[in-house]
Amino acid sequence: MDADMKKLSLKDRFQLELFTNLEPCLMCLGTAISSFVGKVFFAVEAPDDGAVEFVSKEFELRKLSSSNPWHFPEVEGGLLREQSIQLFREYVESGEDKRGMVFVRSIAELK
Repeated sequence: MDADMKKLSLKDRFQLELFTNLEPCLMCLGTAISSFVGKVFFAVEAPDDGAVEFVSKEFELRKLSSSNPWHFPEVEGGLLREQSIQLFREYVESGEDKRGMVFVRSIAELK
């Protein structure tokens, strides 16, 4: 939304970088793509709903024309992975959110 409000050009949008502790889901990655984010960095793969592999394969299959601005951003996973898994473990151990525990536990149990 910030990029839209600032009316950034495509060139400037391609310079945007998104950092997150969890691999983007389909909707989050779609938002990054439709916002023309240039790079996405994440710490931990999301075993239940991570979409990077699926979406990158779809982009590869469709080979969008060079005149079309849509692109798949560069993606790098594993950035501070161990530290992020530890944060998820600490969250599970705190027992703060019983509703989200099943999802969070799957991440906290990663090796």
